[in-house]
Amino acid sequence: MGRALFAIGQLKALLDTLSLPGAAKAQVARVVADLLAADILPGPADLMTALPWELPDFRLAYVRRVPGQTVWVWYFYREREDALTIVAITKVPPSSRT
Repeated sequence: MGRALFAIGQLKALLDTLSLPGAAKAQVARVVADLLAADILPGPADLMTALPWELPDFRLAYVRRVPGQTVWVWYFYREREDALTIVAITKVPPSSRT
């Protein structure tokens, strides 16, 4: 059984709102695939930070930058269920205050 993936909104819809070129979308897809395949989450370069907006169930999330892009994948990981929730994909960087 693999890691469960949940997304708030459809991943394609999240990507479409960013108006990214195809190559950048492919890089985002690779980051999501890497998150799904990772032996350990969060990864060493992932940051836990406050979300730059409010969601009812998420105030803190992990964030991973898409290599070579000014795009971030925000996620929540529940170790007990081995479940990954993609909270957002944005051009908004994490806050330096957290």
